[in-house]
Amino acid sequence: MVVHLGGKHIYRIAKTINEAEPKTHLTLIAALRMRFAPMVNVDYERFIFRQARQSADESIDMFYLRLKELATTCAFHNENDKIRGQIIQGCASSKLRERILEESGRPLQDILTMGRTKELSKARASHMEVSAVIGASSKPKTQKTLSSTKTCGSFQQFWVLRKTLNFCGVLNMSTVLETKQCYSKTFLAYREYLKDIRHW
Repeated sequence: MVVHLGGKHIYRIAKTINEAEPKTHLTLIAALRMRFAPMVNVDYERFIFRQARQSADESIDMFYLRLKELATTCAFHNENDKIRGQIIQGCASSKLRERILEESGRPLQDILTMGRTKELSKARASHMEVSAVIGASSKPKTQKTLSSTKTCGSFQQFWVLRKTLNFCGVLNMSTVLETKQCYSKTFLAYREYLKDIRHW
């Protein structure tokens, strides 16, 4: 069936199978694997595996999956043990590495749990720091109270007067503020304004 579906090329490969072996489905698949599977240099694949390091934006789970994928071509007898050792050597967090070395003999799943916990606590702590900075910057600033002026009394009275005059459109406050004795002139103008309103 496989030879029929594969065509002439598969038929030629099937003919190369040793005559002494029975031509079964399994022997044909083994012959096809030898023909089409890429040649793997185990020593080089192990070298690549040992060079693997966790990048700054890579989580411990992503690093584990990458190591597991690299280990498939390395033909390790105890794959989990080799991955565990490479996580210890190549993890980005020195604090996690220290903790793993303090508690030696931990299985791979415990190391992954410790790494997840470390990453989660770091993310939560940085979120809390950002929230604290935003909360501190959004507090209203207290205004300094100005002492009374020499020319005409308190600044608060002038502020009320300024708002009133701007609302009524009596004076252009920018020209009033340019004069040396702006407070007293503004009060005089306001007093005159009130007299004019009463006579209406």
